[in-house]
Amino acid sequence: MSASGRAGWFSRLLLACSLAMLTVPVAHAATGEGESAASPPKPRAASAAKKESTASAAATAASKAKNKAKAGSTPTEPAKKPVAKPASPPPASAANDGDNMMVKRRKAEPQVDPHVARAYTALKTRQPALAVENYQRALDTNPTLKDAWLGLIHAYISMNDPSSARGALRRLLEIDPKDPQAQMLNIALLGGNPSVQMSELKILLQQQPASGPLWFALGNLQFKDNQLQQARLSFQKAVSAEPQRAEYQFNLAVTLDQLRRDAEAVTAYVRALDLAEGTPVAFEPAQAQRRIAELRTLLTQKRTPEP
Repeated sequence: MSASGRAGWFSRLLLACSLAMLTVPVAHAATGEGESAASPPKPRAASAAKKESTASAAATAASKAKNKAKAGSTPTEPAKKPVAKPASPPPASAANDGDNMMVKRRKAEPQVDPHVARAYTALKTRQPALAVENYQRALDTNPTLKDAWLGLIHAYISMNDPSSARGALRRLLEIDPKDPQAQMLNIALLGGNPSVQMSELKILLQQQPASGPLWFALGNLQFKDNQLQQARLSFQKAVSAEPQRAEYQFNLAVTLDQLRRDAEAVTAYVRALDLAEGTPVAFEPAQAQRRIAELRTLLTQKRTPEP
């Protein structure tokens, strides 16, 4: 790949870097569950049994009186015992209501906060001020909504306002000190030597080895430092941690592309496009499609992979 081609893909990678840390808006609100109330069953079986018992007792008393009256006139005739009727089975509904009645819960469908959705769109279309306005409105309603805090931080970064970004980040870390994306942003906003930032990320990864965002951040720093093999491994671990993230697959594809591992790059690009279908992503699917076509042409020329 030419130097200009590398530069172009690198710029797109940085775009994915800056936006892919945003969670595509998911519902942290509206996760309540609704339940249906049911009145207790009427004790119809008990009433029926009581009536039956009363009727049976009355019949017995009447029979005894009759037998007593007969005893004087026909002493040789044995008294007849009343035959007890079998108890009527209780109605099926009454028998089962108390034992088998279940109150079913139906989980509410997750809903995206409309302000978060509008803010995300504004950020994607390079309108950070509009994004800030909508993220703040979402936070007015739900001050602990992490998606909104993360988006707000990125919007401030896009506006070149690191002071406001750090303030928002402090609030997010108060909500969840162990949030991997917040930790990653904290390292990025502190600035400094990339080697130091990579060391800090590796320390965090020792504590959270399955964190996709932290592996993704490390891979981006390694890519920027031209540590392509290490970046490939980091992106692969990010993909293993969160295989449904299209941006992780895309950055892995770009890295494999740079390493001239064309067949693997095509597979990763195709996977990224599959995941991106119908979902907002931080890269241009059309560009990935064009690159797939170019790589398939190059595959017929059998480029030698870089060591």
